[in-house]
Amino acid sequence: MSQYDHHLVSDNYYKDELNYQQEINKLNKAAALKEDLTLTKVPEGFLIKFPAEFDAEKITGTISFQRPSNYKIDFQLPIKLIASNYLISNENLVEGRWNAKIEWSINGTTYLFKEKLMY
Repeated sequence: MSQYDHHLVSDNYYKDELNYQQEINKLNKAAALKEDLTLTKVPEGFLIKFPAEFDAEKITGTISFQRPSNYKIDFQLPIKLIASNYLISNENLVEGRWNAKIEWSINGTTYLFKEKLMY
């Protein structure tokens, strides 16, 4: 029925399925680190702390926040650090549930962190 919005269904289902194993590998690499990436709610928004074992200035990647109830406010930010912390400010967020996906690379290895959050 055309009255329903099916934005939660991927238009690229088969392509996504092929990439699923790569995503699992990146998640496993992140889980094997000495220190986990953390994402914490703070008064200013969400604070992302990258593992201290890496030189923060050499980390590249993307931070994606998806709002399951309203894809129009999804956003993606490039990772460019001078310290191991990155703040997602309150200005970018509205109250409710978010899916966070942080994919970062350093020294030729890519890692992935995913979490469901309430703001």
